[in-house]
Amino acid sequence: MLILLKINFFIKYVILFVLLSIYSALAEEQTITFDDGSTYIGNIVNGEMDGKGLFKSAKDKSNKQLIYSGFFKEGKFSGEGRLAFYNGDIYIGSFKDGLMHGSGVLKYKNESEYNGIFKKGNKEGKGKLIYSDGVIYEGDFKNDKIEGVGKIIYEPGNEYQGEFLNNFMHGKGNIIFKDGSSYKGDFVKGQYSGLGIFIFSDGTLYKGEFKNGYRDGPGELIYIDQTKQSGNFKNGDFIGEITITFPDGTIQKRK
Repeated sequence: MLILLKINFFIKYVILFVLLSIYSALAEEQTITFDDGSTYIGNIVNGEMDGKGLFKSAKDKSNKQLIYSGFFKEGKFSGEGRLAFYNGDIYIGSFKDGLMHGSGVLKYKNESEYNGIFKKGNKEGKGKLIYSDGVIYEGDFKNDKIEGVGKIIYEPGNEYQGEFLNNFMHGKGNIIFKDGSSYKGDFVKGQYSGLGIFIFSDGTLYKGEFKNGYRDGPGELIYIDQTKQSGNFKNGDFIGEITITFPDGTIQKRK
């Protein structure tokens, strides 16, 4: 009985060894040279890049090439890897079906850097983008653009927090400046537009309508002594009759 158990164990060991040898032969590191001059060195399964390897494209007219090192599946970048683009940008992170997909870091040639989520080659989801000039955006991305809710810091003390659309401040938001002034309200394509409140650095407050970045429409100015001026604005200035309400309740009208 003991002899039979040993024989069975030996047979199973031999079968396992043969299977591993076959897999190793199928997936061993090899070299592929493509018709356009691109090369691949790494694991190959069924004639395709599969497993870990290094791909180098043929050089273009500017003598530049695309270089990818990492994991492949059925001939495509898939899994963790590093991709150096023709233009000098470098991506390190996850791939799927040959595209940036999942978490990763994209370092641009101009020294800007994005760290976050990708979907089918585009920035999509939560991420942080640091521009080469020091401006920082953190928040939502959609289809490779800043879109959703986020925060952008232009420099310490100058920042916007709120909604974005197509790379613009768009929707509800709040922007503050290092001189102490601020705006809270509606934005359209990066400009104050709609209802909002702007507080000047001296404490004077305007609340009312804006258009294309200017006070435009019905609005009210409230000064630090609580004197109020209300009326209609056009391109930032009063037009027509102005109603002045003094702190003691006295009301005066003038044109």
